[in-house]
Amino acid sequence: MITDATKIVYVSGAFDLLHSGHVHILEQAAALGDYLLVGIYSDEAAHQKSGFVTALTMLERAMAILALRVVDDVVLNAPLQIHQQLISTFNISTIVSANAQPLTNDLHDAWREHPSTCTEHAPEQVNMVLTLTDAEVRQRFVTRRGDIEHRNSDMFPKELAYIESKRHAPESKAGS
Repeated sequence: MITDATKIVYVSGAFDLLHSGHVHILEQAAALGDYLLVGIYSDEAAHQKSGFVTALTMLERAMAILALRVVDDVVLNAPLQIHQQLISTFNISTIVSANAQPLTNDLHDAWREHPSTCTEHAPEQVNMVLTLTDAEVRQRFVTRRGDIEHRNSDMFPKELAYIESKRHAPESKAGS
């Protein structure tokens, strides 16, 4: 439970098309504390931040994240800008920022723009570099579209044949 945690680590993002880059970052983040809290951006916020419409809804993305053993809980509709109220509410000790390229300044604009509002409880800030990005995954789909369509078109008739071969099995009557 979060109330039993001594070091809560927070990382937020869209986490669309969950991939090995996400898993790697979440595993590293979990190792920094004893409770991993993952903020999931709303569909609109994810679009605003990345310029892409998410393939999965926020709830689908949250279910995928919660399926990972290292994730303890999620915050739905996570804010793009981490603010003091979020930090205080969840008693966040460490904030992890996952980026395609390392940042050289403070990790979150909230600290750069309004440092005086974040002095009550200033968590440790850790930057991690994504080994694989959503943009790279999208590009792979675009590049391999023909191969994927060909593979799927070969599988479709096999699936239909399998479904058609299934027969109804009547229930047995107890005692007969």
